[in-house]
Amino acid sequence: MTTTDKEHEETHIQWEHPQRFERPKDRMLKVRNWLNLIFIVLAIAGMVIFYVGNQETGKMCIYIAIAIKFIESAIRLLRVNK
Repeated sequence: MTTTDKEHEETHIQWEHPQRFERPKDRMLKVRNWLNLIFIVLAIAGMVIFYVGNQETGKMCIYIAIAIKFIESAIRLLRVNK
């Protein structure tokens, strides 16, 4: 039994690449990326200052970095972008 092209077209399922689907736009993505960058820089600077220089100043840098990460996480988890 042979199948015709028309029968094949009717049963053929078109596969689409996942990137073709539009993801919802995240208006806060740039803000979150900047907050993540600031967090990383402050955390690294805080660790260096803590071990090389003044421990109290290093702790303060780390505490500020953690606060910034909490803000970024809250934006992401609470979906402020809507």
